Amino acid sequence: MASALVGASLPAYARDPSATVHIENADITHRISPGDTLNINVSPAVEYSREVIVQPDGTIDMPMIEQVNTKSLTTTQLGDLLIQKLSKFVSKPQVTVSIRIFASRIVTIAGEINSSGTYEYKDGMRLLDLLMKCGGPRDNARLSKIKVFRKEGGKVRRFNVDFERFIYGDFTDNIELQPSDMVYVPTFSLVKGARWLNDNLVPWFTLIILGTSVAILARNR
Repeated sequence: MASALVGASLPAYARDPSATVHIENADITHRISPGDTLNINVSPAVEYSREVIVQPDGTIDMPMIEQVNTKSLTTTQLGDLLIQKLSKFVSKPQVTVSIRIFASRIVTIAGEINSSGTYEYKDGMRLLDLLMKCGGPRDNARLSKIKVFRKEGGKVRRFNVDFERFIYGDFTDNIELQPSDMVYVPTFSLVKGARWLNDNLVPWFTLIILGTSVAILARNR
C-alpha cells in the first residue's frame, strides 16, 4: 500500500524503472530538518553518493550540482529534485534517499562528564545509557543534582534527578529519556569555590608575596 502511494506521487520521469526513488527507514511524511543526517545513494554514478548533514539554512552540498535546498521537502521530494538535477550529468540516474539520523532524535549532555555533546537517541534510552555513551561522569560530578531539560507543550520543563541513588542499588532515578532532552551534570559547590579561588585570588596572593619579597630584599641591600 505504501509503495503504491509513493509511486503515485512520483513525476513521469521518476516512474521510469531506470530513474526511481526508493525510501528506506524514513517516514515519507517527515519534512527534512536542519541537522538531519541523510544517506544519498546514486547509481550508476556511485561517485555522487554520499552522507550529508543538512545545514542550518536547510541546504546540502552535492557534487556538480553544488547546494540543494531541502527546506520543507520530504525525502521523496528531495529524491525527485536530485534526479532532475543529476539527469543533466548522469544518464537515467537511480537515487535512494534515507534519513540515517533525525535531528529531533538526539539527546544532549554537558557538564562534569568525560565527553559532552549530542548523541543519537534510541527508543527506551535511559540516563545510565547516556552516561555510559559519554564516557561517564568525572570525579567531581554532583550526581545528586543532575538536571534534565525537556520540551513539553511548547515550554521547557526542568527537573532534578538524584542519580547518586544508583550507586546504592536504587534505580528509581535511572529515568527514561525522550528525544531532544538536554542533560546537565553540575559540579560540587566546593569544587566551584576552589576553582574560583584558584582563578581569582591565588594570582593576587602570589603578586603580593612576590612584591613583599622584593621589598624585603631591597631593604637588606
